[in-house]
Amino acid sequence: MMKPKIPLKPRKKDNTRPREELLDATEYLRAENDYLKKRRALIQVAQAAAQKQRNSRGKRGHTISCLFC
Repeated sequence: MMKPKIPLKPRKKDNTRPREELLDATEYLRAENDYLKKRRALIQVAQAAAQKQRNSRGKRGHTISCLFC
């Protein structure tokens, strides 16, 4: 036995937010996105430098002074 179909109510468009508010929100999100991209790039540079430093230590061999490296 099939359930009777209930007609869906059409969605109302959200025209309650003024255009300026939407533009401000868009500008904020773009700025946040740019910040996160720059932050991610800086973290990757720092991680690459740390990895390079770790790799250069291993090539010299361990000495008594670097037992706790």
